[in-house]
Amino acid sequence: MRKTPLAWQPVGPGMNMSSWGGTSLTGRDISGDTRALVDDAIKGLMRSIGDAGASPVNTTGYTMLKYLNEIQDRVNRLTPNEKATVHNTAITAATNILASDISPSYLAAIFRIFVAVDTAGVFSARITNGGVTVGVNMNGGAALTANAGYIFDILVHSGDSVNFQHSANATLLVLRVEECRASTQ
Repeated sequence: MRKTPLAWQPVGPGMNMSSWGGTSLTGRDISGDTRALVDDAIKGLMRSIGDAGASPVNTTGYTMLKYLNEIQDRVNRLTPNEKATVHNTAITAATNILASDISPSYLAAIFRIFVAVDTAGVFSARITNGGVTVGVNMNGGAALTANAGYIFDILVHSGDSVNFQHSANATLLVLRVEECRASTQ
C-alpha cells in the first residue's frame, strides 16, 4: 500500500486500501458511494445557490446567493462613500465651499468631515431641507486653529443637502466628506 498525506486517494486496479479514515474496510466496492457523495454535494450546492434541480430541498428561497448578497451589503455598509474632496483651494468668507450641495445616498447617514484651513475662523455646515437652509457652526462655534485638522460628524437624512462655509478668507488645505450609514456608527 502506498503512503500518502492525502486523506483520500482514488482506488484503482492494483491498489489495495485496507482502511478509510482509520476504519477497516470490507471487500465492498465503495467507488459508487464516493461518486454519490460528490454528485449529491454538487446538487446540494446548486440548489443552495438557486437552482431548484430535480427535487428542491431549499424551498424557503433563502439561497447561498442570498447569503452572499447579504454579506456584501453588510460590508458595503462599513465602507464609506466619498461625497466631496477639496484640496489646497482659496475660499471666500461666508461663501459655499463646494460647487454644488451634497446629499445623502441613504434615508439616514452620517457625513464625516475632515477639514483644515490656513486661517483661523468658524467652519459651518449649511443644511437645506424643504427649501429652508440653516447654518450649523462646527467646533461649538469656536474658531478653528490655523493649520490644524478637525473631524466632525453630522447626521443627514433623505431630503437634506449640505454645503460648507468658513468665516474668513483662507486657503482650504483639505476638506474631505465621507458618507457612513448611520447604522454602522
